[in-house]
Amino acid sequence: MKKLKIALIVSQSPAQFTLFQNISGILSDKYEVHLYQLPQMPEFLSALPARFFALLRRKLSPHPPVNNNSKKQVNFKTAAVSRACMCFKSVSAKVIAVPSRVIGRFYLFLLSFYIALKYDVVITHEIYWTGAISTLCAKFFRKKSISFIVGHSEEVYGMIKSKHKGISRILTLKLYTILEFITLRLADVIVSADYKDTEYLKGKRTKMVFEGKFATVDIQQFKYNDKIKEIYRKKLGIPNVDPVFLFVGWLTEHDGADIALNIYRTLSREKRNLWLIFIGSGILEEHIKKIITEENLQKVILTGYIPHNEIHNYMIAGDIGLMPLREPQCGPGFTVLELLAVEIPLIATDVDSLREVIIDYKTGFIVKEDIVGEAVQKINFLLESPDILGKMRINARKMVEQDFSQESISARVFSLIDTCMDS
Repeated sequence: MKKLKIALIVSQSPAQFTLFQNISGILSDKYEVHLYQLPQMPEFLSALPARFFALLRRKLSPHPPVNNNSKKQVNFKTAAVSRACMCFKSVSAKVIAVPSRVIGRFYLFLLSFYIALKYDVVITHEIYWTGAISTLCAKFFRKKSISFIVGHSEEVYGMIKSKHKGISRILTLKLYTILEFITLRLADVIVSADYKDTEYLKGKRTKMVFEGKFATVDIQQFKYNDKIKEIYRKKLGIPNVDPVFLFVGWLTEHDGADIALNIYRTLSREKRNLWLIFIGSGILEEHIKKIITEENLQKVILTGYIPHNEIHNYMIAGDIGLMPLREPQCGPGFTVLELLAVEIPLIATDVDSLREVIIDYKTGFIVKEDIVGEAVQKINFLLESPDILGKMRINARKMVEQDFSQESISARVFSLIDTCMDS
């Protein structure tokens, strides 16, 4: 019997790529699956037009391949794109910088046309440009299509209103409304990451809208280990008995890196044996380094970018995670789930995506109004209650195993494909 052919198209976002990479891994056990990441292009489609426009703009910037054995730090986006290049099984792939947004849209149409010809099911990560063009091409060839909604619709429209003015705003809003209409009208199945989007979509479309959690964690890789904790604490110069806080993510205001530092600064005035590890990089990195120098915060460590195949080792070195997001993200996020998988309870702000997995006294604490003050209070409580902290660690791991392991997600993924084919 001929295998069903499935194509997944995803943008450069590391979170979206990881989600689709995990889904493709599950589907590949049963179907023929290929993962395409924008702006990657099949060579026969991209080489001539990309080089032509690059010459016009005097700008051609192929991303170099990433050597996983190299000790040199690389940009996360470059690493993600390079990993996607290895997933390109259908044609020889080359990563090429697309010189303008217009050419990017033109390439997306060519790629979608090619995929609709070759594959039986097309899966995309949004309902606007990628979703609308891919769905339109799929329906033209009478193929099935699934659109995952990764990002709130009202936030997209809010961003347009803030960036555009006058006639530009009106035209852009109208264009996005048309793209959304095409996807919602033609896609066989729409999948949203949370309740908020599900309600919005059901108001626009009455059938085949599902709220589903498809984020998965490699629970064999992200698993607590006493020996690894000892090794990496020694590597970082941290005594085994000292409490360690973790901030994992982009060092930006959006992710709340500055709030995490303020929580630590408040705590360290009373307890001198506390450590804080920042895992990641971002625009606030220099600002944080400046404060560390000015206030002589010798127990604050910035690791910079850490490759994903090693990041779990640094997570294991911690005791409590800080996740003070200022704005919601779509779904709980892979970093949150990975921290919980290595038994790190989290102190997090009260946003929709985190409230799903961080439950007071079970997997961490949610802080609401006085973020720094409440976080300090909850952390002091945990430091003085090692039994409760130990139970939280067990609960965090158990929740990930039950709801976010590959085994628990597999049934949902295969059910989604069956629903799409029966629609």
